[in-house]
Amino acid sequence: MNQSAKYQSYIKSPRWREFTKYALQMLGQKCARCGCTSGIFHVHHLDYDRLGNERLTDVQIVCNGCHPKADQERARKNESRGEERAYEAALVTYARKKYGENVEIDDAIMEEFYEWQSAKWNDR
Repeated sequence: MNQSAKYQSYIKSPRWREFTKYALQMLGQKCARCGCTSGIFHVHHLDYDRLGNERLTDVQIVCNGCHPKADQERARKNESRGEERAYEAALVTYARKKYGENVEIDDAIMEEFYEWQSAKWNDR
């Protein structure tokens, strides 16, 4: 099952409905973004790291108007996290190839990698 199908299935589940009720009760029916206290409220995932095992700190209450903006913010954050993970993976690969599998990555290696990568980009 792909990630989108897994998410859609979960959002329709009794477990999510119960968590939504709990979150609305505990966090209140007030938009965490604009502060409005009337209208339709949604329980918005800040990220999907614990999808299916959310904590209250993983979600926020948002109004109907703020939900699309919150989704866009999460998408930008996830994109940034993906780029960060790719950078870290490249750093580990660089260090292992140059210094061996059991290398301890320190500030000097990080600086060396940064300079090496910058030089690569400048050569283009």
